[in-house]
Amino acid sequence: MSTADDHDAAVAGAPSELEGVDEFAPPPEASFVPVRQTHCGVDYLALLSSVHRHLQPRSYLEIGTHTGDSLRLARCASIAIDPKFKITSDVIGDKPQLQLYQMTSDAFFRADHVRAHFPEGIDLAFLDGMHLFEYLLRDFINIEKHAHWRTVVLMHDCLPPNIEIAERDYRPHLRQDEMWRIYWTGDVWKLLPILKRYRPDLKLTLFDAPPSGLTMVTGLDPANRVLEDNYASILAEFRDLEFDEASYREFYRSLDITPSAGLLHGMALSAFI
Repeated sequence: MSTADDHDAAVAGAPSELEGVDEFAPPPEASFVPVRQTHCGVDYLALLSSVHRHLQPRSYLEIGTHTGDSLRLARCASIAIDPKFKITSDVIGDKPQLQLYQMTSDAFFRADHVRAHFPEGIDLAFLDGMHLFEYLLRDFINIEKHAHWRTVVLMHDCLPPNIEIAERDYRPHLRQDEMWRIYWTGDVWKLLPILKRYRPDLKLTLFDAPPSGLTMVTGLDPANRVLEDNYASILAEFRDLEFDEASYREFYRSLDITPSAGLLHGMALSAFI
């Protein structure tokens, strides 16, 4: 698998979901509101915190830190990767060590930084980087190379609450659903059919954690190269795939989504980890 430098430049130059958007601009004229899928479980950060408490990881890696709301939940040795950190809170806390890499995830993995800090592999990873499926696919491929039999990977934004925010292009000025006008999950939802088709050996658990779901992947195999070997074919097959209302409804009908309510306490997460 090759990763071109222009991919890295695209990530580094990509706007955050809120930058440059006039939140008070009038919404576009709309004759209808796009179909929505509302997630009624616990907030994804609360669920991520619960996973930390239950799993008690010794090593944690996250891609897409932004302000640090997810990073501050970790208490173990941690690595955070973001092209442009905008940390607003104490993300060090009780961590014995914290490594911040202000670069793209592609550049990070090319330099093989993981092995230097986590020689025994990654216990828990949270992937919330660039919201295009090929970036998330590469991040997953690279994370799996440093996985072990108990590694847990969490992917954000794979369950978009409507069609508009699941587009490849960030176009808030064209949105008709005012509720989600400034948000963007991109097309990372494609990782679900990709992993189901190419990696049926993996266990995927989809949680209804608002606003855009949390996907847990377990059963990773660091020796598996199926995704890497088929990377070009996967991109050709999925790049131009888009939702319409019918395919969006069918997407959700095909999924087994797990309620996240009740998973914040006790041993409730044991069934999934």
